[in-house]
Amino acid sequence: MKSKIHEFKNKNRKFMTKRIITICAAIFITGAMLLPQQASAQAPNKLSYQAVVRNNSNALVTNQVVGMRISILQGSANGTASYVETQTPNTNANGLVSIEIGGGNVVSGNLATINWANGPCFVKTETDPAGGTNYTIVGTSQLLSVPYAMYAANSGSSIPGPQGPQGPTGNDGATGPQGPIGLTGPAGATGPQGLAGAVGPQGPIGLTGATGPQGPAGATRAQGPSGPQGSAGSTGATGPQGTQGPQGPQGPTGFLSSGSAAGNTPYWNGTAWVLNNSNIHNNGANVGVGSTVPTSKLEVNGSATNTLAFNAGSSSTIDFSQSNLAFSSAVGTTYTLNNIKNGGAYSLVLTATSNLGNAVFSAAGFTFKYMGTREMSSGKSHIYSFIVVGTVVYISMATEN
Repeated sequence: MKSKIHEFKNKNRKFMTKRIITICAAIFITGAMLLPQQASAQAPNKLSYQAVVRNNSNALVTNQVVGMRISILQGSANGTASYVETQTPNTNANGLVSIEIGGGNVVSGNLATINWANGPCFVKTETDPAGGTNYTIVGTSQLLSVPYAMYAANSGSSIPGPQGPQGPTGNDGATGPQGPIGLTGPAGATGPQGLAGAVGPQGPIGLTGATGPQGPAGATRAQGPSGPQGSAGSTGATGPQGTQGPQGPQGPTGFLSSGSAAGNTPYWNGTAWVLNNSNIHNNGANVGVGSTVPTSKLEVNGSATNTLAFNAGSSSTIDFSQSNLAFSSAVGTTYTLNNIKNGGAYSLVLTATSNLGNAVFSAAGFTFKYMGTREMSSGKSHIYSFIVVGTVVYISMATEN
Protein backbone atom coordinates (compact mmCIF):
# COMPACT_ATOMS: atom_id res chain seq x y z
CA MET A 1 0.00 0.00 0.00
CA LYS A 2 2.83 2.36 0.86
CA SER A 3 4.56 1.69 -2.48
CA LYS A 4 1.47 2.52 -4.44
CA ILE A 5 0.97 5.76 -2.58
CA HIS A 6 4.67 6.60 -3.04
CA GLU A 7 4.40 5.88 -6.74
CA PHE A 8 1.31 8.08 -7.01
CA LYS A 9 3.06 10.90 -5.25
CA ASN A 10 6.01 10.61 -7.58
CA LYS A 11 3.79 10.86 -10.59
CA ASN A 12 1.86 13.90 -9.32
CA ARG A 13 4.69 15.77 -7.68
CA LYS A 14 4.59 19.53 -8.39
CA PHE A 15 7.78 21.37 -9.17
CA MET A 16 8.57 25.01 -8.56
CA THR A 17 11.56 27.30 -8.93
CA LYS A 18 12.06 30.78 -7.77
CA ARG A 19 11.64 33.53 -10.37
CA ILE A 20 14.99 34.49 -11.80
CA ILE A 21 15.33 38.11 -13.01
CA THR A 22 18.12 38.85 -15.45
CA ILE A 23 18.97 42.48 -16.30
CA CYS A 24 21.57 43.16 -18.99
CA ALA A 25 21.67 46.99 -19.41
CA ALA A 26 24.64 47.12 -21.75
CA ILE A 27 22.90 45.02 -24.35
CA PHE A 28 19.36 46.42 -23.80
CA ILE A 29 17.68 43.08 -22.83
CA THR A 30 15.61 42.59 -19.71
CA GLY A 31 14.72 38.94 -19.11
CA ALA A 32 12.88 36.99 -16.41
CA MET A 33 13.16 33.25 -15.71
CA LEU A 34 9.68 32.23 -14.66
CA LEU A 35 8.33 29.21 -12.87
CA PRO A 36 8.57 25.88 -14.72
CA GLN A 37 5.34 24.76 -16.27
CA GLN A 38 3.27 22.40 -14.16
CA ALA A 39 1.44 19.27 -15.19
CA SER A 40 -1.02 17.09 -13.40
CA ALA A 41 0.97 13.87 -13.99
CA GLN A 42 4.61 14.63 -14.85
CA ALA A 43 6.71 17.84 -14.89
CA PRO A 44 7.68 18.87 -18.47
CA ASN A 45 11.35 19.54 -19.24
CA LYS A 46 10.85 23.23 -20.00
CA LEU A 47 11.65 26.53 -18.32
CA SER A 48 9.59 29.70 -18.92
CA TYR A 49 11.60 32.78 -19.88
CA GLN A 50 10.63 36.37 -20.66
CA ALA A 51 12.73 39.24 -21.99
CA VAL A 52 12.17 42.85 -23.10
CA VAL A 53 14.11 43.55 -26.32
CA ARG A 54 15.55 46.98 -27.06
CA ASN A 55 17.75 48.07 -29.95
CA ASN A 56 21.05 49.96 -29.79
CA SER A 57 19.11 53.25 -29.46
CA ASN A 58 17.36 51.86 -26.36
CA ALA A 59 14.05 51.82 -28.29
CA LEU A 60 11.66 48.90 -27.82
CA VAL A 61 11.56 46.32 -30.62
CA THR A 62 7.79 45.82 -30.88
CA ASN A 63 5.51 43.48 -32.82
CA GLN A 64 8.19 41.73 -34.86
CA VAL A 65 10.08 38.43 -35.05
CA VAL A 66 13.46 38.27 -33.29
CA GLY A 67 16.08 35.51 -33.45
CA MET A 68 17.34 34.03 -30.13
CA ARG A 69 19.96 31.43 -29.11
CA ILE A 70 19.67 30.18 -25.50
CA SER A 71 22.49 28.29 -23.72
CA ILE A 72 22.67 26.64 -20.23
CA LEU A 73 26.24 27.10 -18.91
CA GLN A 74 27.72 25.21 -15.92
CA GLY A 75 30.65 26.09 -13.69
CA SER A 76 30.98 29.80 -14.61
CA ALA A 77 29.60 32.55 -16.86
CA ASN A 78 32.12 31.36 -19.48
CA GLY A 79 31.65 27.67 -18.68
CA THR A 80 30.75 24.73 -20.89
CA ALA A 81 27.33 24.83 -22.55
CA SER A 82 25.37 21.80 -21.38
CA TYR A 83 22.42 22.66 -23.60
CA VAL A 84 21.90 25.01 -26.63
CA GLU A 85 18.73 25.76 -28.60
CA THR A 86 17.41 28.50 -30.99
CA GLN A 87 14.00 30.14 -31.25
CA THR A 88 12.31 32.91 -33.30
CA PRO A 89 9.59 34.38 -31.05
CA ASN A 90 7.46 37.53 -31.67
CA THR A 91 7.68 40.58 -29.44
CA ASN A 92 4.41 42.16 -28.31
CA ALA A 93 3.41 45.84 -28.27
CA ASN A 94 5.61 46.35 -25.18
CA GLY A 95 8.70 44.67 -26.67
CA LEU A 96 8.20 41.55 -24.49
CA VAL A 97 9.03 38.02 -25.67
CA SER A 98 7.87 34.92 -23.76
CA ILE A 99 9.54 31.59 -24.55
CA GLU A 100 9.86 28.11 -23.09
CA ILE A 101 13.47 26.95 -22.82
CA GLY A 102 13.36 23.37 -23.99
CA GLY A 103 10.74 24.03 -26.67
CA GLY A 104 13.04 25.41 -29.37
CA ASN A 105 15.27 23.92 -32.06
CA VAL A 106 17.95 21.91 -30.19
CA VAL A 107 21.48 22.69 -31.32
CA SER A 108 23.31 20.51 -28.73
CA GLY A 109 22.70 18.74 -25.38
CA ASN A 110 19.53 17.57 -23.66
CA LEU A 111 17.71 19.75 -21.15
CA ALA A 112 16.32 16.67 -19.36
CA THR A 113 19.79 15.21 -18.62
CA ILE A 114 21.41 18.36 -17.15
CA ASN A 115 22.91 17.67 -13.69
CA TRP A 116 21.59 20.73 -11.88
CA ALA A 117 23.50 19.75 -8.72
CA ASN A 118 26.73 20.46 -10.58
CA GLY A 119 26.36 24.23 -10.12
CA PRO A 120 26.57 27.08 -10.37
CA CYS A 121 24.38 27.34 -13.53
CA PHE A 122 24.02 30.29 -15.92
CA VAL A 123 21.57 31.22 -18.68
CA LYS A 124 23.13 32.87 -21.73
CA THR A 125 20.86 34.60 -24.28
CA GLU A 126 21.93 35.89 -27.69
CA THR A 127 19.47 37.97 -29.75
CA ASP A 128 19.17 39.24 -33.34
CA PRO A 129 16.45 42.01 -33.40
CA ALA A 130 16.11 41.47 -37.18
CA GLY A 131 14.89 37.88 -36.71
CA GLY A 132 18.00 36.19 -38.17
CA THR A 133 21.10 34.55 -36.70
CA ASN A 134 23.31 37.65 -36.50
CA TYR A 135 23.25 37.70 -32.71
CA THR A 136 24.46 41.16 -31.70
CA ILE A 137 22.79 41.37 -28.25
CA VAL A 138 24.31 39.01 -25.66
CA GLY A 139 23.53 38.58 -21.94
CA THR A 140 24.49 36.06 -19.25
CA SER A 141 22.91 35.74 -15.78
CA GLN A 142 23.38 33.20 -12.97
CA LEU A 143 20.57 30.94 -11.83
CA LEU A 144 20.57 31.87 -8.16
CA SER A 145 18.37 28.91 -7.23
CA VAL A 146 18.82 25.46 -8.78
CA PRO A 147 15.67 24.30 -10.63
CA TYR A 148 14.65 22.02 -7.83
CA ALA A 149 11.99 20.14 -9.65
CA MET A 150 14.27 18.95 -12.42
CA TYR A 151 16.96 17.92 -9.95
CA ALA A 152 14.47 16.08 -7.82
CA ALA A 153 12.94 14.35 -10.83
CA ASN A 154 16.31 12.79 -11.69
CA SER A 155 18.20 12.14 -8.42
CA GLY A 156 16.26 13.50 -5.40
CA SER A 157 14.56 11.57 -2.63
CA SER A 158 11.23 9.95 -3.28
CA ILE A 159 9.96 11.55 -0.09
CA PRO A 160 8.81 15.12 -0.76
CA GLY A 161 10.38 17.75 1.44
CA PRO A 162 8.43 20.26 3.45
CA GLN A 163 6.70 23.00 1.50
CA GLY A 164 8.73 26.18 1.45
CA PRO A 165 7.35 29.59 2.32
CA GLN A 166 5.33 31.32 -0.35
CA GLY A 167 7.41 33.70 -2.42
CA PRO A 168 6.51 37.34 -2.96
CA THR A 169 3.89 38.10 -5.55
CA GLY A 170 5.48 39.00 -8.85
CA ASN A 171 4.71 42.13 -10.81
CA ASP A 172 1.73 42.07 -13.13
CA GLY A 173 2.70 41.18 -16.65
CA ALA A 174 1.96 43.45 -19.60
CA THR A 175 -1.59 43.43 -20.93
CA GLY A 176 -1.83 41.10 -23.86
CA PRO A 177 -3.25 42.23 -27.21
CA GLN A 178 -7.03 42.33 -27.65
CA GLY A 179 -8.43 39.14 -29.03
CA PRO A 180 -10.34 39.02 -32.32
CA ILE A 181 -13.99 40.06 -32.38
CA GLY A 182 -16.33 37.10 -32.02
CA LEU A 183 -18.80 35.91 -34.64
CA THR A 184 -22.04 37.83 -35.04
CA GLY A 185 -24.90 36.13 -33.24
CA PRO A 186 -28.07 35.02 -35.04
CA ALA A 187 -30.79 37.61 -35.70
CA GLY A 188 -33.55 37.78 -33.10
CA ALA A 189 -37.18 36.94 -33.82
CA THR A 190 -39.33 39.56 -35.51
CA GLY A 191 -41.30 41.64 -32.99
CA PRO A 192 -45.10 42.12 -33.14
CA GLN A 193 -46.57 44.57 -35.64
CA GLY A 194 -47.04 48.08 -34.27
CA LEU A 195 -50.30 49.99 -34.12
CA ALA A 196 -51.57 51.78 -37.22
CA GLY A 197 -50.44 55.42 -37.41
CA ALA A 198 -52.77 58.43 -37.48
CA VAL A 199 -54.25 59.60 -40.81
CA GLY A 200 -51.90 62.05 -42.50
CA PRO A 201 -52.89 65.61 -43.53
CA GLN A 202 -54.70 66.28 -46.80
CA GLY A 203 -52.41 66.43 -49.81
CA PRO A 204 -51.97 69.60 -51.93
CA ILE A 205 -54.60 70.68 -54.49
CA GLY A 206 -53.89 69.37 -57.98
CA LEU A 207 -52.81 71.48 -60.92
CA THR A 208 -55.35 73.75 -62.74
CA GLY A 209 -56.67 72.32 -66.00
CA ALA A 210 -55.79 73.78 -69.40
CA THR A 211 -57.71 76.88 -70.68
CA GLY A 212 -60.42 76.12 -73.18
CA PRO A 213 -60.30 77.40 -76.81
CA GLN A 214 -61.26 81.02 -77.56
CA GLY A 215 -64.73 81.61 -78.99
CA PRO A 216 -65.28 83.05 -82.50
CA ALA A 217 -64.99 86.83 -83.00
CA GLY A 218 -68.19 88.83 -83.39
CA ALA A 219 -69.17 90.46 -86.66
CA THR A 220 -67.55 93.87 -87.48
CA ARG A 221 -69.85 96.83 -87.90
CA ALA A 222 -69.64 98.56 -91.27
CA GLN A 223 -67.98 102.02 -91.28
CA GLY A 224 -70.24 104.91 -92.29
CA PRO A 225 -69.43 107.23 -95.24
CA SER A 226 -67.08 110.21 -94.73
CA GLY A 227 -68.69 113.62 -94.47
CA PRO A 228 -67.87 116.47 -96.95
CA GLN A 229 -64.76 118.61 -96.29
CA GLY A 230 -65.51 122.10 -95.01
CA SER A 231 -64.32 125.29 -96.75
CA ALA A 232 -61.04 126.95 -95.68
CA GLY A 233 -61.36 129.85 -93.26
CA SER A 234 -60.08 133.38 -94.06
CA THR A 235 -56.55 134.43 -93.06
CA GLY A 236 -56.34 136.36 -89.83
CA ALA A 237 -54.84 139.82 -89.50
CA THR A 238 -51.05 140.22 -88.98
CA GLY A 239 -50.14 140.71 -85.39
CA PRO A 240 -48.12 143.73 -84.21
CA GLN A 241 -44.28 143.68 -84.44
CA GLY A 242 -42.57 142.82 -81.22
CA THR A 243 -40.15 145.12 -79.46
CA GLN A 244 -36.44 144.95 -80.38
CA GLY A 245 -34.37 142.84 -78.08
CA PRO A 246 -31.28 144.16 -76.26
CA GLN A 247 -27.95 144.40 -78.15
CA GLY A 248 -25.61 141.48 -77.56
CA PRO A 249 -22.04 141.86 -76.21
CA GLN A 250 -19.23 142.80 -78.58
CA GLY A 251 -17.46 139.83 -80.08
CA PRO A 252 -13.71 139.20 -79.64
CA THR A 253 -11.15 140.95 -81.87
CA GLY A 254 -10.48 139.10 -85.11
CA PHE A 255 -7.24 137.36 -86.07
CA LEU A 256 -5.91 140.47 -87.91
CA SER A 257 -6.99 144.08 -87.74
CA SER A 258 -7.36 146.28 -90.83
CA GLY A 259 -4.28 147.55 -92.69
CA SER A 260 -3.57 151.13 -93.81
CA ALA A 261 -3.25 150.51 -97.61
CA ALA A 262 -4.78 148.15 -100.16
CA GLY A 263 -2.61 145.17 -101.13
CA ASN A 264 -0.57 145.10 -97.90
CA THR A 265 0.46 141.55 -96.87
CA PRO A 266 0.89 140.95 -93.11
CA TYR A 267 3.86 139.13 -91.70
CA TRP A 268 4.89 138.06 -88.16
CA ASN A 269 7.94 139.94 -86.90
CA GLY A 270 8.39 137.63 -83.92
CA THR A 271 6.27 139.70 -81.55
CA ALA A 272 3.21 140.90 -83.46
CA TRP A 273 1.64 140.87 -86.89
CA VAL A 274 2.85 143.76 -89.09
CA LEU A 275 0.01 144.93 -91.38
CA ASN A 276 1.43 147.95 -93.27
CA ASN A 277 3.92 146.01 -95.38
CA SER A 278 4.37 145.60 -99.13
CA ASN A 279 7.24 143.10 -99.39
CA ILE A 280 4.63 140.93 -101.12
CA HIS A 281 1.93 143.13 -102.64
CA ASN A 282 -1.35 141.60 -103.79
CA ASN A 283 -3.76 143.96 -105.55
CA GLY A 284 -6.25 141.18 -106.18
CA ALA A 285 -5.14 140.53 -109.78
CA ASN A 286 -1.31 140.60 -109.77
CA VAL A 287 1.36 139.85 -107.19
CA GLY A 288 4.44 141.97 -106.93
CA VAL A 289 7.64 141.12 -105.05
CA GLY A 290 9.32 144.42 -104.24
CA SER A 291 6.71 146.26 -106.32
CA THR A 292 3.40 147.84 -105.23
CA VAL A 293 2.16 148.24 -108.85
CA PRO A 294 2.64 144.79 -110.48
CA THR A 295 1.52 144.71 -114.09
CA SER A 296 1.79 140.93 -114.59
CA LYS A 297 0.65 137.97 -112.61
CA LEU A 298 4.04 137.93 -110.88
CA GLU A 299 6.44 140.84 -111.04
CA VAL A 300 9.77 140.60 -109.25
CA ASN A 301 11.59 143.89 -108.70
CA GLY A 302 15.05 142.49 -108.00
CA SER A 303 16.96 139.22 -108.49
CA ALA A 304 15.40 135.76 -108.07
CA THR A 305 17.69 132.97 -106.91
CA ASN A 306 17.38 129.19 -106.98
CA THR A 307 19.02 128.01 -103.76
CA LEU A 308 18.98 124.34 -104.72
CA ALA A 309 19.57 122.82 -108.16
CA PHE A 310 17.90 119.54 -109.06
CA ASN A 311 20.38 116.65 -109.23
CA ALA A 312 19.19 114.18 -111.87
CA GLY A 313 22.13 111.89 -111.18
CA SER A 314 22.91 109.79 -114.27
CA SER A 315 19.30 109.92 -115.53
CA SER A 316 18.54 111.38 -118.96
CA THR A 317 15.04 112.42 -117.75
CA ILE A 318 15.12 115.91 -116.26
CA ASP A 319 12.30 117.01 -113.95
CA PHE A 320 12.07 120.80 -113.66
CA SER A 321 9.20 120.74 -111.13
CA GLN A 322 11.72 120.88 -108.28
CA SER A 323 13.94 123.68 -109.57
CA ASN A 324 14.55 125.76 -112.72
CA LEU A 325 18.19 124.65 -112.54
CA ALA A 326 19.21 121.00 -112.98
CA PHE A 327 22.30 118.95 -113.74
CA SER A 328 22.99 115.42 -114.91
CA SER A 329 25.89 113.09 -115.65
CA ALA A 330 23.90 110.99 -118.10
CA VAL A 331 25.89 109.61 -121.01
CA GLY A 332 23.97 109.96 -124.27
CA THR A 333 22.56 112.44 -126.74
CA THR A 334 18.78 112.14 -126.12
CA TYR A 335 17.15 113.84 -123.10
CA THR A 336 13.54 114.23 -121.93
CA LEU A 337 12.34 117.39 -120.16
CA ASN A 338 9.37 117.14 -117.80
CA ASN A 339 7.22 119.87 -116.19
CA ILE A 340 8.25 122.81 -118.38
CA LYS A 341 5.63 125.60 -118.82
CA ASN A 342 4.91 128.55 -121.07
CA GLY A 343 6.98 131.58 -120.02
CA GLY A 344 9.47 129.46 -118.08
CA ALA A 345 13.23 129.81 -118.23
CA TYR A 346 15.25 126.67 -117.41
CA SER A 347 18.94 125.72 -117.34
CA LEU A 348 20.57 122.26 -117.61
CA VAL A 349 24.22 121.38 -117.08
CA LEU A 350 25.52 118.16 -118.63
CA THR A 351 28.82 117.12 -117.07
CA ALA A 352 31.49 114.62 -118.13
CA THR A 353 29.91 114.01 -121.47
CA SER A 354 31.86 111.34 -123.31
CA ASN A 355 29.72 111.08 -126.43
CA LEU A 356 29.98 113.27 -129.53
CA GLY A 357 27.05 114.45 -131.56
CA ASN A 358 24.09 116.80 -131.32
CA ALA A 359 22.05 116.83 -128.11
CA VAL A 360 18.40 116.10 -128.79
CA PHE A 361 15.69 117.25 -126.32
CA SER A 362 12.00 116.43 -126.23
CA ALA A 363 8.94 117.26 -124.12
CA ALA A 364 5.35 116.21 -124.58
CA GLY A 365 3.35 118.96 -126.46
CA PHE A 366 6.37 121.16 -127.21
CA THR A 367 8.50 121.93 -130.30
CA PHE A 368 12.23 122.53 -129.85
CA LYS A 369 14.25 125.08 -131.86
CA TYR A 370 18.02 125.26 -131.53
CA MET A 371 19.84 128.58 -131.56
CA GLY A 372 23.38 128.09 -132.92
CA THR A 373 25.53 124.98 -132.42
CA ARG A 374 24.49 122.13 -130.17
CA GLU A 375 27.23 119.58 -130.82
CA MET A 376 28.73 118.10 -127.63
CA SER A 377 32.46 117.81 -127.17
CA SER A 378 33.97 114.76 -125.52
CA GLY A 379 35.23 115.37 -121.96
CA LYS A 380 33.59 118.81 -121.72
CA SER A 381 30.69 120.15 -119.68
CA HIS A 382 27.85 121.93 -121.48
CA ILE A 383 25.13 124.28 -120.25
CA TYR A 384 21.79 124.51 -122.07
CA SER A 385 19.27 127.35 -121.64
CA PHE A 386 15.57 126.77 -122.39
CA ILE A 387 13.11 129.67 -122.95
CA VAL A 388 9.51 128.53 -123.34
CA VAL A 389 7.20 130.70 -125.45
CA GLY A 390 3.81 129.10 -125.83
CA THR A 391 4.55 125.59 -127.07
CA VAL A 392 7.95 126.47 -128.58
CA VAL A 393 11.17 125.87 -126.62
CA TYR A 394 14.21 127.89 -127.72
CA ILE A 395 17.54 126.29 -126.83
CA SER A 396 21.01 127.86 -126.71
CA MET A 397 24.23 126.07 -125.59
CA ALA A 398 27.58 127.06 -124.08
CA THR A 399 30.58 124.71 -123.95
CA GLU A 400 33.28 124.61 -121.33
CA ASN A 401 36.64 125.98 -122.56
